[in-house]
Amino acid sequence: LTHQVNYRDYEFNLIENIGTLPKLDEWSVEILMRPTLDDILAVVQFWGGPEYEPRKYYIYKLLPNKRDVAWFHEFDGVANHALLTNDEKNIVLVKQNEVILFDTDEGKNIGSFKIDFDDKIEPDVPSIASLDKNDNLVIIADRMIEEKNKKYLALYNLDGKELWSFPMNDPRLDQPPVCDNDGRIYIIDGLRLICVKEGEIDWSAVLKPAERNWITITADKHAVVINGNLLALFDPKGEKLFERLITKTDDQFYAPPALDKEGHIFVAGQNGLYCFE
Repeated sequence: LTHQVNYRDYEFNLIENIGTLPKLDEWSVEILMRPTLDDILAVVQFWGGPEYEPRKYYIYKLLPNKRDVAWFHEFDGVANHALLTNDEKNIVLVKQNEVILFDTDEGKNIGSFKIDFDDKIEPDVPSIASLDKNDNLVIIADRMIEEKNKKYLALYNLDGKELWSFPMNDPRLDQPPVCDNDGRIYIIDGLRLICVKEGEIDWSAVLKPAERNWITITADKHAVVINGNLLALFDPKGEKLFERLITKTDDQFYAPPALDKEGHIFVAGQNGLYCFE
């Protein structure tokens, strides 16, 4: 059993059929990265299936125009995250407390390093990661502190050096840390939106209790936040500029807001697409 991947518009009209992807089935999840329209980088995690088979993950480069696989790797275990560097030359794979780097051209393993997080934690325990504009790894995961798991936000360069770390209370794991062009990192910890710079809190703002929150940072460092069914805008110093009800109907939001060049804010819900000026 294999699954096909295709692009569709909001009315579900077919834009492009990518075709069948190797190892993708109903017991797998996949991260797709498309640096150009000519290739697809894929990381597929097989979760065991109904027979609880050993977990595996697969990394490969697909050339959809040629219906061919440029390179392919298979590994035992669980890949927690896969990220693409800003120059699109390397895949950064996070496997619990290990980071592995792959060259995207030929699929070669070009290095690895350990990160100071607990490798004994079950692989299903949530952790989230992203890359900042300098390709530093931003990650939230567990550390064992006085025999208790404590979540930390940490920054590593891709040579494996920890640049700083920051303890957290109750980080939301819906969305990886969001980074701007000046090294600031935006996260939600409990009921606070936090802006972190060089390992210290630059500013924070109180949010309303909500099941899900999403952040997008604009080019001029404003934070656009979906806070439950509310849309809020914060300036670069953390002052709230406005807060609006997205919809009076019962809708759910599972993605960060998007912005166009004219400054329109788009919010995609389960029941519709909303636009704000």
